[in-house]
This record gives sequence, C-alpha cells and structure tokens, in this order.
Amino acid sequence: MRVVVYSPADCVAGDLLRRALRSVKAVKNMEFQDTIAGFSEALRQAPGEVAVAVVLVAGRRELLELLAVREIFADLPMILVLPDGAEQTIGLGHRLNPRFVSFSHGELSHYADVLAVLVRMLERAEDGGEFGRVAEGEIRTAACGRCA
Repeated sequence: MRVVVYSPADCVAGDLLRRALRSVKAVKNMEFQDTIAGFSEALRQAPGEVAVAVVLVAGRRELLELLAVREIFADLPMILVLPDGAEQTIGLGHRLNPRFVSFSHGELSHYADVLAVLVRMLERAEDGGEFGRVAEGEIRTAACGRCA
C-alpha cells in the first residue's frame, strides 16, 4: 500500500508536513508529488495500491485546480490540509470529500493530528477495513466550525 502526498514546491508548510510524514514508521511506501499533474499521474498508475492521499493546499487557486481533477481521487481516503480556516476555503475543501481536514501550521509539532489520523487510516486499510463514504456533516476536522 502506498501513501501519495501532494504539497506544492517552495511551500514552507509543505516542507514541514513532508518532514513530519517521513517520521511515521507505519508508512513503508510514501510518494511525494509537488505538482497537481504529478499527483494525478501517481494516483492513476496503480490505483488499487494507494491506501491514502495526503493533500496540502497552499491557496484557493490550487484548491480549484484540485477540484477540476477530483474524479481521480473520488473514492480514495484523503487527509486535506487547507491554508486557512476561511468559510469559502473550507467549503471548497469539503467538495473534495476528505476523511479529515486540518490547517497549515507554522510548526512541525502542529501536524500531530494529521500523523495520528494517517496512522489510523493505514491500520484500517491493513486490517481490510472499509473507509466507506462519509456524509459531509460527518467529516472529522481539526478546528472546523462548519462540521462541529
């Protein structure tokens, strides 16, 4: 099983997230992509092998680009890291149907929620568990007032 990670190049938050993700011992096969085209291609190559996608979005324009190709990862469990907690950003992010939403932080330790959720998702995948579709109101988020 693979974990495919998207975070844009030259993004401080993305660099911190990549460092945090590399510390997760449970992940044996993690692939990092810094373009949406590369991310899309990585998901197309062997879709059955991808267990989870982790997506860090640097801005709304990028979020709109991901929405344009969302059919590629429509049924894939996703952890989404948004750039801010603005209502419009959160609304657009929820259209990607993530299993978990968090926000970009300036410190490595602030990605503990993402790491914990990733480990749990991988445990479920290894146990043959199904993630299933989640209704928008049931998506668990970190500090997202829309879903509380």
